[in-house]
Amino acid sequence: SRKMQLQLEIPTELQEAIKAIPWKDVKHASYRKCKSVHFGLGTIRNCYRGAFFGRGSKTMPELQALLTDFIRKAAPQINFASIIVNRYAPGESMDEHVDKNWTRQPVQIVGRFGDSKGAALKAGDRLLHTGVFLVDGNVPHSVLECREGVLYSFVSYIKQKAMPVIGPALLQLRSWGFQLEEVERSDELKNPSPGAPASSPGID
Repeated sequence: SRKMQLQLEIPTELQEAIKAIPWKDVKHASYRKCKSVHFGLGTIRNCYRGAFFGRGSKTMPELQALLTDFIRKAAPQINFASIIVNRYAPGESMDEHVDKNWTRQPVQIVGRFGDSKGAALKAGDRLLHTGVFLVDGNVPHSVLECREGVLYSFVSYIKQKAMPVIGPALLQLRSWGFQLEEVERSDELKNPSPGAPASSPGID
Protein backbone atom coordinates (compact mmCIF):
# COMPACT_ATOMS: atom_id res chain seq x y z
CA SER A 1 0.00 0.00 0.00
CA ARG A 2 1.21 3.50 -0.82
CA LYS A 3 0.44 4.80 2.66
CA MET A 4 0.70 2.59 5.65
CA GLN A 5 0.39 3.02 9.39
CA LEU A 6 3.14 1.26 11.32
CA GLN A 7 2.15 -0.49 14.53
CA LEU A 8 4.44 1.68 16.65
CA GLU A 9 4.09 4.04 19.56
CA ILE A 10 6.17 7.23 19.57
CA PRO A 11 8.20 6.96 22.82
CA THR A 12 7.16 9.34 25.60
CA GLU A 13 10.76 10.55 25.90
CA LEU A 14 10.77 11.60 22.22
CA GLN A 15 7.36 13.27 22.51
CA GLU A 16 8.42 15.23 25.60
CA ALA A 17 11.70 16.33 23.95
CA ILE A 18 9.80 17.65 20.90
CA LYS A 19 7.30 19.50 23.11
CA ALA A 20 10.25 20.99 25.03
CA ILE A 21 11.75 22.67 21.93
CA PRO A 22 11.71 26.43 22.72
CA TRP A 23 8.90 26.92 20.19
CA LYS A 24 8.31 30.55 21.14
CA ASP A 25 11.77 31.34 19.71
CA VAL A 26 11.12 29.45 16.44
CA LYS A 27 10.01 31.70 13.60
CA HIS A 28 7.38 30.78 11.02
CA ALA A 29 9.10 30.14 7.69
CA SER A 30 7.58 32.33 4.97
CA TYR A 31 6.45 29.32 2.93
CA ARG A 32 4.87 27.43 5.85
CA LYS A 33 1.89 28.11 8.06
CA CYS A 34 3.40 26.27 11.03
CA LYS A 35 6.65 26.35 13.02
CA SER A 36 9.48 24.00 11.96
CA VAL A 37 12.96 22.94 13.08
CA HIS A 38 15.39 21.17 10.69
CA PHE A 39 17.89 18.42 11.55
CA GLY A 40 20.51 16.85 9.29
CA LEU A 41 20.83 18.24 5.79
CA GLY A 42 19.07 21.61 5.96
CA THR A 43 17.10 23.52 3.37
CA ILE A 44 18.97 23.53 0.08
CA ARG A 45 18.17 26.88 -1.46
CA ASN A 46 20.91 26.53 -4.03
CA CYS A 47 22.36 23.03 -4.23
CA TYR A 48 25.58 24.26 -5.89
CA ARG A 49 26.46 26.31 -2.80
CA GLY A 50 26.90 23.09 -0.92
CA ALA A 51 25.16 21.26 1.87
CA PHE A 52 24.11 22.97 5.06
CA PHE A 53 22.99 21.33 8.28
CA GLY A 54 19.76 22.36 9.94
CA ARG A 55 19.99 24.46 13.07
CA GLY A 56 18.54 21.67 15.21
CA SER A 57 21.63 19.52 14.61
CA LYS A 58 23.79 22.12 16.34
CA THR A 59 21.42 23.28 19.08
CA MET A 60 19.52 20.05 19.95
CA PRO A 61 21.88 17.07 19.55
CA GLU A 62 20.06 15.01 22.21
CA LEU A 63 16.72 15.37 20.41
CA GLN A 64 18.40 14.59 17.10
CA ALA A 65 19.75 11.33 18.57
CA LEU A 66 16.26 10.35 19.80
CA LEU A 67 14.79 11.10 16.36
CA THR A 68 17.39 9.24 14.28
CA ASP A 69 17.29 6.25 16.63
CA PHE A 70 13.49 5.96 16.47
CA ILE A 71 13.28 6.44 12.68
CA ARG A 72 16.08 3.93 11.97
CA LYS A 73 14.40 1.30 14.13
CA ALA A 74 10.92 2.07 12.75
CA ALA A 75 11.96 1.44 9.13
CA PRO A 76 15.57 0.25 8.74
CA GLN A 77 15.19 0.01 4.96
CA ILE A 78 14.35 3.70 4.53
CA ASN A 79 17.22 6.11 4.01
CA PHE A 80 17.03 9.69 5.26
CA ALA A 81 19.40 12.68 5.28
CA SER A 82 17.05 15.21 6.88
CA ILE A 83 14.36 15.41 9.53
CA ILE A 84 11.89 18.26 9.98
CA VAL A 85 9.91 18.68 13.20
CA ASN A 86 6.68 20.70 12.84
CA ARG A 87 4.27 22.18 15.36
CA TYR A 88 0.68 23.05 14.40
CA ALA A 89 -1.12 25.42 16.78
CA PRO A 90 -4.70 26.70 16.27
CA GLY A 91 -5.08 28.41 12.89
CA GLU A 92 -1.94 26.76 11.43
CA SER A 93 -1.85 24.38 8.47
CA MET A 94 0.26 23.42 5.44
CA ASP A 95 -0.82 23.95 1.85
CA GLU A 96 -0.90 21.08 -0.62
CA HIS A 97 2.57 20.40 -2.02
CA VAL A 98 4.93 17.66 -3.18
CA ASP A 99 8.28 17.22 -1.46
CA LYS A 100 10.47 16.52 -4.53
CA ASN A 101 12.14 13.66 -2.67
CA TRP A 102 14.85 11.40 -4.09
CA THR A 103 13.01 9.58 -6.87
CA ARG A 104 14.55 6.22 -5.92
CA GLN A 105 13.13 6.50 -2.43
CA PRO A 106 10.33 9.04 -2.08
CA VAL A 107 8.76 7.34 0.95
CA GLN A 108 9.27 9.06 4.27
CA ILE A 109 8.53 8.25 7.89
CA VAL A 110 5.94 10.59 9.39
CA GLY A 111 5.34 10.56 13.17
CA ARG A 112 2.34 12.57 14.50
CA PHE A 113 1.15 13.10 18.07
CA GLY A 114 -0.77 15.63 20.14
CA ASP A 115 -4.21 16.52 21.41
CA SER A 116 -5.45 18.58 18.47
CA LYS A 117 -8.74 18.84 16.66
CA GLY A 118 -8.06 19.20 12.96
CA ALA A 119 -4.44 19.20 11.68
CA ALA A 120 -4.92 15.88 9.85
CA LEU A 121 -2.39 14.99 7.16
CA LYS A 122 -4.32 14.66 3.88
CA ALA A 123 -2.41 12.22 1.65
CA GLY A 124 -4.31 11.18 -1.45
CA ASP A 125 -7.81 10.25 -0.27
CA ARG A 126 -6.73 9.44 3.29
CA LEU A 127 -6.73 11.58 6.41
CA LEU A 128 -3.96 10.59 8.83
CA HIS A 129 -4.26 11.79 12.41
CA THR A 130 -1.80 10.47 15.03
CA GLY A 131 0.60 7.54 14.75
CA VAL A 132 3.61 6.56 12.65
CA PHE A 133 3.11 6.37 8.88
CA LEU A 134 4.96 5.63 5.64
CA VAL A 135 4.00 8.36 3.16
CA ASP A 136 5.16 8.93 -0.43
CA GLY A 137 6.30 12.54 -0.28
CA ASN A 138 6.16 12.86 -4.09
CA VAL A 139 2.37 12.44 -4.01
CA PRO A 140 0.47 15.70 -3.28
CA HIS A 141 -0.34 16.12 0.41
CA SER A 142 -1.35 18.85 2.85
CA VAL A 143 -2.09 19.43 6.53
CA LEU A 144 -5.57 20.70 7.37
CA GLU A 145 -6.00 23.62 9.71
CA CYS A 146 -5.53 22.93 13.41
CA ARG A 147 -8.75 24.06 15.12
CA GLU A 148 -7.87 23.35 18.75
CA GLY A 149 -4.92 22.04 20.80
CA VAL A 150 -1.49 21.33 19.31
CA LEU A 151 -0.28 18.68 16.83
CA TYR A 152 3.42 17.80 16.56
CA SER A 153 4.98 15.89 13.67
CA PHE A 154 8.38 14.74 12.47
CA VAL A 155 9.24 13.73 8.92
CA SER A 156 12.34 11.99 7.53
CA TYR A 157 13.36 12.59 3.90
CA ILE A 158 16.01 12.98 1.19
CA LYS A 159 15.46 15.67 -1.43
CA GLN A 160 16.37 14.89 -5.05
CA LYS A 161 18.28 18.21 -5.16
CA ALA A 162 20.41 17.05 -2.20
CA MET A 163 22.01 14.17 -4.12
CA PRO A 164 24.75 16.24 -5.83
CA VAL A 165 25.86 17.85 -2.55
CA ILE A 166 25.38 15.07 -0.04
CA GLY A 167 28.86 13.51 -0.50
CA PRO A 168 30.83 15.80 1.85
CA ALA A 169 28.06 15.53 4.47
CA LEU A 170 27.85 11.71 4.61
CA LEU A 171 30.39 11.11 7.39
CA GLN A 172 28.81 13.70 9.67
CA LEU A 173 25.27 12.51 8.94
CA ARG A 174 26.25 8.87 9.57
CA SER A 175 27.86 9.79 12.89
CA TRP A 176 24.56 11.41 13.90
CA GLY A 177 22.64 8.21 13.10
CA PHE A 178 21.08 9.04 9.72
CA GLN A 179 20.47 5.94 7.56
CA LEU A 180 22.26 6.32 4.20
CA GLU A 181 23.29 2.89 2.89
CA GLU A 182 21.27 3.14 -0.34
CA VAL A 183 22.50 6.69 -0.93
CA GLU A 184 26.11 5.56 -0.58
CA ARG A 185 25.55 2.87 -3.21
CA SER A 186 23.80 5.25 -5.61
CA ASP A 187 25.24 6.11 -9.03
CA GLU A 188 24.05 9.67 -8.44
CA LEU A 189 26.60 9.94 -5.65
CA LYS A 190 29.50 8.52 -7.69
CA ASN A 191 28.79 10.90 -10.57
CA PRO A 192 27.90 14.18 -8.89
CA SER A 193 26.48 17.01 -10.96
CA PRO A 194 28.94 19.59 -12.35
CA GLY A 195 29.72 22.21 -9.77
CA ALA A 196 29.07 19.95 -6.77
CA PRO A 197 31.22 21.29 -3.93
CA ALA A 198 34.20 19.63 -2.32
CA SER A 199 34.00 21.82 0.76
CA SER A 200 32.68 20.81 4.18
CA PRO A 201 29.06 21.63 4.92
CA GLY A 202 28.22 24.61 7.11
CA ILE A 203 25.35 25.20 9.50
CA ASP A 204 22.19 26.51 7.83
